[in-house]
Amino acid sequence: MKSWKVFLGLAVWACGALSLGVARAQRFTTIDFPGSTRTVARWINPESDIAGFYDAGGTTHGFLRSKDGTLTPINFPDAHITEATSINPEGDIVGFYGADGGAGPLHAFLRTKDGEFTSFDLLGSGSTAA
Repeated sequence: MKSWKVFLGLAVWACGALSLGVARAQRFTTIDFPGSTRTVARWINPESDIAGFYDAGGTTHGFLRSKDGTLTPINFPDAHITEATSINPEGDIVGFYGADGGAGPLHAFLRTKDGEFTSFDLLGSGSTAA
């Protein structure tokens, strides 16, 4: 019984030492899109690129914050609102947009890293978001 307690104690100590060895300092960064009244970060990919949205001038716009700190607006063409909800490791962004002053149905979009937009809707749905 005593050897079991020693083994368990060593296992707990080893796990504690291991977790101390991989702990990293945490940093926080404030993101305020210039001219916005509200900025919301929605997703971060492993490369530290962040997708989200901001409100400015009565409309909602998506954004990309690159790991170097560059802020790029993401606006689906001719849409009243655009919200970026996620970004994958390759830099492709998904989200949703709305035309008609934001009162109509929502449509999902994919924006490739190259800036090309594709719109898609779930067949039979009133609104779609990705």
